[in-house]
Amino acid sequence: MLTKIYPDTKNIEGIYNDMHANYSEDTNEHTPTLKDVVVDPEHRFCTFICVMMAIFNQLVGVNTINLYSTSIFQKMIDEGSTMFVTPEVAGIFVGASGFVGAFLANFNVYFMTRRQVFVGGHFLMMVFIFLTVIFLNDNNGNSCLLCITALNIVFQGTNGGCFWVYTGEIG
Repeated sequence: MLTKIYPDTKNIEGIYNDMHANYSEDTNEHTPTLKDVVVDPEHRFCTFICVMMAIFNQLVGVNTINLYSTSIFQKMIDEGSTMFVTPEVAGIFVGASGFVGAFLANFNVYFMTRRQVFVGGHFLMMVFIFLTVIFLNDNNGNSCLLCITALNIVFQGTNGGCFWVYTGEIG
């Protein structure tokens, strides 16, 4: 697992030994306070990264798409689009795709580096949101459903689930 966290490091055993020694020692170090994690240079960068990841996590807009997906699909059908399912069933597909992505996150955390997970995840989400907008404007319901479910799978498989793993690792 350390090779996934430190992919460019050759001395993984040394890192492991240092970590083991730090956890084995009886230290009297205090737990950092809120002021420490915001002001202290030792903790400030990690705090900044976690806050920025949380902001980007919310700016993706996947929650808005999930909440209004049935309305989006109904409006497309009202405007003449055809879909192979009803808007209600399309909403079920959207919800199920979140579950599929959360399941896949278990494997992404193990087999991919954190950089691949977060940068690749944001790139793929950008592509799927862009395609969703194109298909919405083109009134293509089936392709729109495909892109929204793909967006959900990518979000839950990368940033949605892995964010919590990463904050625990650097905390």
